Amino acid sequence: VGYGDMEFSNADSKIFTCFFGCGGVACLGLAVGSIGSNILDANLQAIKAAEQASRNRVLDLFEHPPSENASAVNGEGISSSVEVPPVSSTRNFRETALKFVPAVVFLLQGGIFMGILEGWNLVDSIYYAIVTALTIGFGDIAPCTSWGRAWAIAFIPLAVAAAGELLGNAAAAFIERRQ
Repeated sequence: VGYGDMEFSNADSKIFTCFFGCGGVACLGLAVGSIGSNILDANLQAIKAAEQASRNRVLDLFEHPPSENASAVNGEGISSSVEVPPVSSTRNFRETALKFVPAVVFLLQGGIFMGILEGWNLVDSIYYAIVTALTIGFGDIAPCTSWGRAWAIAFIPLAVAAAGELLGNAAAAFIERRQ
């Protein structure tokens, strides 16, 4: 998203941008998760309706069998109810939070490593990691050394994937809690 025309001069504005960026992306992820959940609910309702219609047709065949197929239909193995295994929603907060740890640790370590390579302070390092991972990228902090650029080649795609993992876990937790 970054156009390169903004620069944050102090640590407070960078910290605010990190929280604002994470919050905005989290809200977007929740919105997408909610839309996905609604689509899933609609599909489940359609499946239940089709199942009920099919069940009614089968029961109707037994109540009013056609005369030419009367000997072919014996009713064995046909059930009027389909058992669906229950979905466990007992995953607690700790289990959910633990799913976030690997991606967060990778982002923090990757940003701090970049900061060491580039000589940045801790706030700039974490700011770089978050802004890069969320594909905001204002362009105000960028690697200048050859080692920093080499690390960026590996770090950027992995950081975006880690952010996607975080959003996926957040959406899954939201959908599971909603059910």
